[in-house]
Amino acid sequence: MRTIFLFLLLRQSKLTMLMVLVFTVAIFDCVSVAAQEQDSSAVADSLLIKELMQEMEGKPEAPTPVVKNQGTTMRSNASMNPDISVISDLRMHYDSQAERHLDSYLNEIEFAFKSTIDPYARADIYMSAHRHEDGEFAVVPEEAYLTTLSLPAKLQLKAGKFRSAFGRINPIHPHALRTTDIPLMYENYFGE
Repeated sequence: MRTIFLFLLLRQSKLTMLMVLVFTVAIFDCVSVAAQEQDSSAVADSLLIKELMQEMEGKPEAPTPVVKNQGTTMRSNASMNPDISVISDLRMHYDSQAERHLDSYLNEIEFAFKSTIDPYARADIYMSAHRHEDGEFAVVPEEAYLTTLSLPAKLQLKAGKFRSAFGRINPIHPHALRTTDIPLMYENYFGE
């Protein structure tokens, strides 16, 4: 179901893409909270039924076994909110020949949404609104992927669109580079 939402997210128009993303993350959080509440209430109900059955039969109550935490933790309401960050790339240009010597503009703005969906998966989504050479902005998903958290033998599965860990520059987002632009050799060989 999560894959279908991400697929639909990538097919939406540029303007509604961000709204669909926020709505999808909110739905996932609500569903996981409801599932956790149902699990805890079901356990409490089953313990209550056992106690009532023992009282009706007249048997002494057996001691309740202590259950250790098996590594899966319930998320609190505060941690159900996704981590949201906004990163901007502001640039400034100086031209001694122009009428306005100093010119500044917004080159790119990036929205990052990260959240643990359940104890077994995490979602990371990076949306970018970047400026083209003609001055128009385009909203595109830079990265959108799911990562499993508890596969056997400490394995992880990462599915979706993400930057591969090939080379020194590829895993880094453009706003985090030490230079203002991606090196031309890298851009000619690998693309954006």
